[in-house]
Amino acid sequence: MNLDKLIELFNELEEAVWSKRIKPIKASTLADYYWCSRRSYLKFILENTPEEIEDKIGLDFSELVVGNLKAIKEGLEIHGVSYGFHVDIMEEPPKELAIIKALAGEVIPRNLKSGFGVFQVQGAIDEIEVNDDGCIIREIKTTSRSHVSKHSLAPAKFQVRIYGWLITHYMPVKRLELIFVNRPSRNTVHKEVLEFNESDVESEIIRVISDYKHKALQKPVTWKCSSCGLRVLCERVFK
Repeated sequence: MNLDKLIELFNELEEAVWSKRIKPIKASTLADYYWCSRRSYLKFILENTPEEIEDKIGLDFSELVVGNLKAIKEGLEIHGVSYGFHVDIMEEPPKELAIIKALAGEVIPRNLKSGFGVFQVQGAIDEIEVNDDGCIIREIKTTSRSHVSKHSLAPAKFQVRIYGWLITHYMPVKRLELIFVNRPSRNTVHKEVLEFNESDVESEIIRVISDYKHKALQKPVTWKCSSCGLRVLCERVFK
């Protein structure tokens, strides 16, 4: 099976990723730590893997990770287009260009030094309002339910706070908003304003990176595994 080839290569892929001078990582991948820390780590490795590896083993990593393609498609119709699966190092733009890119929904990078090397956190914000005294960031999530569970809220809140941390490198942040929209009805089922402290978020990101490095990653509750496309890889990597 193609997945068997990936499992055989995985230790080499890990070594290659951790040896990078700068290790890029998506805000959404970091946020996934609060859904499943093991899944979050596997995504970090796969997203850093050169695309030619996929061709070599004949396996599409994005399809392996996504799972519910229909839900993703419906979600993108509401909150915009994903910027792709794989990550590459980006040059940090000057402030003026960063604001233009953020307003256009493009990816914004920010480098972070840690005890495990330099990481580059990257994110594309759903909505941002820029004023003279700062900006308002809105993250829009979708759900098929009429309410939002604590399991979905935790990673979503972390992702919005990471966006705040990203943007404070370029401009002040006035407010962070998290909105959940029901996919079938397009009705808002949850909305809240989040507290934000740049230093606290940076410490939280570094803690997640530390858990990655030491593989201090807990197995999630069983029901989360049932629909995860990374389940077989996870069972072999964390056996």
